Amino acid sequence: MEVKLPLADELVAVFARASELLLTDETVERALQLITAAAHAAIPGAAGAGVTLIGRDGRKRTAAASDDSVAKADSRQYELGEGPCLTAWATGEAVLVADIRSDPRWPQWSEAGQELGFLSSVSAPCWLAVLPSGRSRSTPDRRMLSATPQSG
Repeated sequence: MEVKLPLADELVAVFARASELLLTDETVERALQLITAAAHAAIPGAAGAGVTLIGRDGRKRTAAASDDSVAKADSRQYELGEGPCLTAWATGEAVLVADIRSDPRWPQWSEAGQELGFLSSVSAPCWLAVLPSGRSRSTPDRRMLSATPQSG
């Protein structure tokens, strides 16, 4: 089922504009924190936001998160190897989870997400000039907005 995500294009544009700022490791980290804060503020009712970097070696880490629940939700995806953010990264397509309680695609992550209080999620691809490829993720009801650019 293909779903048009209301803010996917806008989130991609935010990351593309921010790519000009990404010059040093320190600048990258600060820019990702600013992007996370802006994305969190841009989604009405969003509970949080975060950014995951995925290295060429496949190693994943949360580079910015608005709160601990977002970082924990990211960590669970890395540990389990499943979840909407990782699927968006792997497919290059936006992923909508209207209700994680009934979505069958990631049963283990869905359970972990519920334990953290999340009910839905949106993940959208994002490509930056300095960072070769990435994904952006947001969750509407106990909403998380998160982003996952791939690092070099």
